[in-house]
Amino acid sequence: MLDADREPIKRFNATAKDVFRVHLDHHPEPFLGNTDAPVALLCLSPGYSPESDRWYGAPLFGSRTRACLQHAPSPHRFHLLDPSQAAPGHFWWARKLGPLIRATSLEAVAHGVLCVEYLPYHSRGYGHARLRVPSQECRFGLVRRADATGGGGSCSRAPSNCGGIRSAN
Repeated sequence: MLDADREPIKRFNATAKDVFRVHLDHHPEPFLGNTDAPVALLCLSPGYSPESDRWYGAPLFGSRTRACLQHAPSPHRFHLLDPSQAAPGHFWWARKLGPLIRATSLEAVAHGVLCVEYLPYHSRGYGHARLRVPSQECRFGLVRRADATGGGGSCSRAPSNCGGIRSAN
């Protein structure tokens, strides 16, 4: 966890329902994919399930997650689309991006889509619309940049405090 985010999350977790509590046992995932991708999606937060513990503790999965965050070359820059890693997030993303994958290819989507998380910390459910952490501004900048170049930047179900990013609603 980033030091600047620690206090707001600590205050949030002190009163949050369990389903919305931020899980701090996994490193944050501020984005998935290539930050220069032509398509950017603003999502809410990475999910959490008890099965996540097994995946995030596995050395290979952890190294792929870190490689994504370090912008390292990879066969699947959007590592949760890698079919050899059947992590919980893989099935969710394959279902959500399935129409785009079928219209193009898995490789095109894995390299051409960026997911930026509104809140980079894992939780079972989303209930963080009022939670602001200092690290969010950098991620909002990624989406604004994509929006300015015509690559996306809108999101469905955007919290009203998304740093000036327009909502698709």
